[in-house]
Amino acid sequence: MEQSNSLLYDAGKRSITATYVLWFFFGWVGAHRFYAGYKLSGALMLALACFGWYRVIAVEGAGFLALIFLGIWVLIDAALIPSMVRTSNLKTAAGIRSRAR
Repeated sequence: MEQSNSLLYDAGKRSITATYVLWFFFGWVGAHRFYAGYKLSGALMLALACFGWYRVIAVEGAGFLALIFLGIWVLIDAALIPSMVRTSNLKTAAGIRSRAR
């Protein structure tokens, strides 16, 4: 039973390296947050990116403030990734423990 729980945890745990790779390439759309289990803030980042780029293209420059805010958020996330992944992995472990009982 313990080995089964360990296998479930290993299958469900998130990797800090994979999160940083997603952050580096797709951080501006919140992909790293979706991966780490933060769906609401990931959706907010995606919406902010879409809004900002739409306004830049359609209104010629009016969306730069949204994109600047998003860029600052993405940079701050670089420091928050280890704690986000750790929290996600703890939630995964707690879910496995509660199902095992």
